[in-house]
Amino acid sequence: ALASCSANHYVLLGAGTFNLSSGITFNGKSNIELRGAGADQTLLKFSGSVSCNGLGASICIDGSNSSPNGEQHTASWTAGYAKGTTTLTLSSTSGIVANQTLLILDQLDDASDTGGVFVCEQEGLCSNDGPGGAARTDGSPSGPRSQQQEVLVTGVSGNQVTISPGLYMPNWRSSQSPGAFWATSYASQDGVQNLSVDSSASPNSESGVLLFGCNQCWVQGIRSIVPTRNHVWIYQSVHSDISNNYFYGTQNYASTSYGVEQFIGSDNLIENNIFQRVTAPMMNGGST
Repeated sequence: ALASCSANHYVLLGAGTFNLSSGITFNGKSNIELRGAGADQTLLKFSGSVSCNGLGASICIDGSNSSPNGEQHTASWTAGYAKGTTTLTLSSTSGIVANQTLLILDQLDDASDTGGVFVCEQEGLCSNDGPGGAARTDGSPSGPRSQQQEVLVTGVSGNQVTISPGLYMPNWRSSQSPGAFWATSYASQDGVQNLSVDSSASPNSESGVLLFGCNQCWVQGIRSIVPTRNHVWIYQSVHSDISNNYFYGTQNYASTSYGVEQFIGSDNLIENNIFQRVTAPMMNGGST
């Protein structure tokens, strides 16, 4: 039903229990919604998951994968660093489509305290532990790139792009080898609403609902029960709305147990959610 759903329509599931041996994928489609009759009426019980760009999920809403260690498109960022700037110059704009492409902007961490904004995760300099997580492997100058902002491209002219919103931070600068990477395709305006997602019998459902490369997507009014890692994973997604949900437990409750987890996300709204028996209700990694 999702595969044949046309843009600006939704698939409605009635009351009842649906036993599913694999996960549900939106398969890169945009402008559609999966909707139930209510979180206390429509129950999806998963005994298996679906691969969401290599991550296991009960429900996957995704574009293509351009994560650190596997960037699809990359460029150096050569001009346009001032706070609030909306026009950037890149070494390449290949694969960028206006009003579709999400750029992930980054730059190298500081090697010493600049007296202003100090971005650092170097052991012995500013941290008791070394950097964690994925790192760029595209040939950009090596080193941690902790500062990131994900933005929507609204226009392309030669090697210049206009972005929304403008730059938030005042410390972007050429000395830190700023750059950008982006995926070939993104999902936009997709959502899941008014149903229950029971992942307790699915050992490979890392996430109840995974938003991977989404712009303006939403998870609203759902009940999520015992996924492996997190209830909602915002992965390289922006302007998403995670609200009015109930999240109960995880299979990895002793350590890797998150309610809403972000990995490279900007301008997302997360409010009015209940987290019960979740070790860390909010986990932010990369830009937030």
